[in-house]
Amino acid sequence: MGRIFRSTDKGKSWSVHNSPIEAGSPSSGIFSLAFSDAEHGMAVGGDYKEPGRAGHRVVLTSDGGRTWRLPTGQQPGGYRSAVTYVPGTQGRSLVAVGPTGSDISVDGGGNWRPLGTAGFHAVGFAGQTFGWAVGEDGRVAKYDGPD
Repeated sequence: MGRIFRSTDKGKSWSVHNSPIEAGSPSSGIFSLAFSDAEHGMAVGGDYKEPGRAGHRVVLTSDGGRTWRLPTGQQPGGYRSAVTYVPGTQGRSLVAVGPTGSDISVDGGGNWRPLGTAGFHAVGFAGQTFGWAVGEDGRVAKYDGPD
């Protein structure tokens, strides 16, 4: 199980919380966390050596990271290395990226649909329709908002 460490005293002490994301090898586990507020967040991951392998790649929390649950709908298309909330969407829209493609959720992470198959490793936003993703070989993509 992928474990998430949580501190409520600025790192003086930590508690460990399990998630349903698989972590049975050095190449698998949780690779990115994002929170829309103090209580609502998401973690993504999988196995980067087997990016297309089936399995749980997304988990959600609504209690500040004490407990983690699987989304009920469609999962992203493979291992995902980064996830971020889209600013200005009240925690409803997220983008996740990985070497096999990128996905978007417009319902807080419950369901995902593909944005494309180009691989990326990191993603970030400066506003609701101003986002960037970066990947191998100098690949850079600009996000222009949901279609």
